[in-house]
Amino acid sequence: MPASENVSANLRSAENVRSIRTDETYGEVHAQQIVLLYRQLPAALTATLLIAFVVVGVTWPVADARLLLSWLIVVCALTGHRVLLLRRFTASAPRAEQMAPWLRSFFVGTLLSGLIWGAAGVLLAGQNLIHQFFFGLLLAGLAAGGVSTLSSYRGVYAAFLLPSMLPFAAHMASYLDPVHVAMASMILLFVALMLGISARIHSTIAESLRLRFRNLGLVDTLTATKENLQYANAALQREIGEH
Repeated sequence: MPASENVSANLRSAENVRSIRTDETYGEVHAQQIVLLYRQLPAALTATLLIAFVVVGVTWPVADARLLLSWLIVVCALTGHRVLLLRRFTASAPRAEQMAPWLRSFFVGTLLSGLIWGAAGVLLAGQNLIHQFFFGLLLAGLAAGGVSTLSSYRGVYAAFLLPSMLPFAAHMASYLDPVHVAMASMILLFVALMLGISARIHSTIAESLRLRFRNLGLVDTLTATKENLQYANAALQREIGEH
């Protein structure tokens, strides 16, 4: 084969490497977003348990004891399940193409956690305005903390935020007096604000990961191109020598 055809073939090979690497980059970014969710899960679960016991201590004098203990048992059971899920994920070290079931399991656990905290805001806040303010601040704090740990993958943060905050907002609005309606309005405004912040954090994380893997792909492509050009140059030198 003439050297010129060798050069063209090798350049086409480099283009194919670049195309394959682009597909791999998308998969790796997707996988790393899920890995980030699991990596930050231990701190989130620890905080959840501590806050749950604080809720029990604060509301014990005013809430129904059986309801409160039942809620705490559910929190502990879900936390234990998610700890086991984290251990299985860490032990299996799934590849990029194996991430889909792990994402579904994490999403369901996050959704259930949001529902449990939303139920607490409705069932445990009671009629006392001070306790209602306490739950409002508590849920807002959980939402603010979750935005940094759940925003790496689109939609996961909303799976916690909406079921945890909206039932409490609806419960406050049901009182129909100015104070409670104002509280409900501020909660809705807060939810909209946090969704916007989460979207920006997600975009930043995703772009950072894409840039990281794009740079790795560029290095691989340049290396392959250099090797192909060296091979083509050697073939050209041999052809010149033969002529």
